Amino acid sequence: MSTYTKPVHDIERLIESLKKESTRIPKNNITLKYSTENSDHCYLLHHGHVIVIRESDNVALNTETAPFIFGLSAPSMGRLGVKMMVPEDAVVSEVPKTVALDIIRKEKLWKELSFLLQYVVHRILCHCKRVSQQNSYNVVKILLSELLNEPESLRRATSVVNYISDRSIISRSGILSILSTLREGGFIEMEKGLLNAIHRLPEKF
Repeated sequence: MSTYTKPVHDIERLIESLKKESTRIPKNNITLKYSTENSDHCYLLHHGHVIVIRESDNVALNTETAPFIFGLSAPSMGRLGVKMMVPEDAVVSEVPKTVALDIIRKEKLWKELSFLLQYVVHRILCHCKRVSQQNSYNVVKILLSELLNEPESLRRATSVVNYISDRSIISRSGILSILSTLREGGFIEMEKGLLNAIHRLPEKF
């Protein structure tokens, strides 16, 4: 997996400027979309994490943790075919995209925006690398590494099987078979279905 560093300072600088025009999303609003009717939206993730889900089959494409901003890289009024699932512990606010871009222009936050967009491209490339794998083990191997790098709150609340199943088309029986072999070989450590540690994973399965 890449060691690309998330531009936290630049994202926080953008959020600091945009939040004054934002509206807090109610806790009971658990799904969000980039465009609704005649408006495009940006979402500021202040705390916790948000899961990006493909609408057609509810496959989880990515997990983003705070701080983060959704929507600045989305095409205007474009149907992306994705939605965002917001867990109870996440704190999210919304600002119209036109307002967000106007603030960025007035405050000359182009450098901060460029670093955010570079990070978004990096995340997309990581996803492309995962889905282009030719066998189930390579997908599981990538997702295990991604799970290990997730926030502690997410790792402690999500079983390894569910995490991989939600983000791939591999059958649960296939996932369980691979995980069982990796555990028996001492390559991973699991307890009560949760991932505790990864040791050096074999190149081939």
